[in-house]
Parts: sequence; C-alpha cells; structure tokens
Amino acid sequence: KFIGAVTETTALKKVEGTSFSADTAIEVTDKGQGRYLVNIGGELVDVDAVMLSNDEMSMIHNGHVYDVAFEDERDPNEILDGAVAVRMNAEVVRVDLLDERRHRMRSLVKASGADAGLAKVSSPMPGRVMRLEVDKGQGVSAGDALIVVEAMKMENVFKSPIDGIVDELCVAAGDTIDANAVMVVVKADDE
Repeated sequence: KFIGAVTETTALKKVEGTSFSADTAIEVTDKGQGRYLVNIGGELVDVDAVMLSNDEMSMIHNGHVYDVAFEDERDPNEILDGAVAVRMNAEVVRVDLLDERRHRMRSLVKASGADAGLAKVSSPMPGRVMRLEVDKGQGVSAGDALIVVEAMKMENVFKSPIDGIVDELCVAAGDTIDANAVMVVVKADDE
C-alpha cells in the first residue's frame, strides 16, 4: 500500500472522470495479480497494471491503456521524502508517495509536534544514533536536520517539524535507542 498526495500538477487532470489537482489525497492498494485499487481524493478506481521495468508500467482502466513512467525525485538523505514525478501519456504529475512504513514514520514525527509548542522527535524503530546535527539552544527551521539514526542498516535523517530552538537533546552519538524514544525536543519559536 502506498499513501500520498499530489504536490504539483501542470493542469487539472482527469483519469476516466476522476479529477485531481494539487493536494489531492492518493492511496494505492495492491490487490494482487496485477490489480490495484487507487483512491484519488475519495474516488475509487480499479486498474490492471503490469510493470515493464523498475520505472515504467502499462495500466488498463475501462478499456483504455495508459503508459506510466515514474521518476524518483526523493532526496536520498531523507527517509521521509516521497517525491515522485509520474508521467502518464505525456502529462506529468508530481506526487508525495510513501509506503506504509514511511507514512507511519512521518505521521509520528508530525504528531509529536502538535502539543504545547513542542516537537518531540522520536524514531518509530530501534536503532543507533550516528550523529547529532544540532546543539542545545540552537535555532532551527522546519525541515532542518536534527539527528541521524542507523536503523535496519539504513541511515535515517530526522528533521525538525517546526521552526524553533533545540530545547533538549535526549541522546548522544553512539547511543542505542528504543522504538518511539524521544531523541530531540524542539520548542516553537515565539518570535
């Protein structure tokens, strides 16, 4: 299953009567044997698809054939980046599309910053702190790298979900962390 949203589109698109524009939610569920259920802004679309290569597929919906190509535009240093350009019959739509694991990780990071102007950044999985990118008291902007954690043999960069000041560093380089343990606390900038 993949979950995401349209981030940029060259124009209002229609796929067999299903309209979508920027910020339209998208969810793709693999039903097996080349069948997919695509939820585009609440409208369900059944498609048959076959991968032609790692980045190209042929898709059939209501008897119409669509040639679809994917271009990975993710930042390789950012595990929560889901940027993908999707070209369908020569029109390009940019989407932010994540697999379920990355979607859960992003949801945890966003949810942790919701209360009382504090963003508590935690890792949804156990790992080892590779390095801290900030110091206590340092000003940060939303999207700035805070900490790098090695988990499942991958380096994961955790970024600040808000503008603010690093209020607390709960770990140090080399520490082993448990899943959902708070690593960094960022206090919202009052200015």
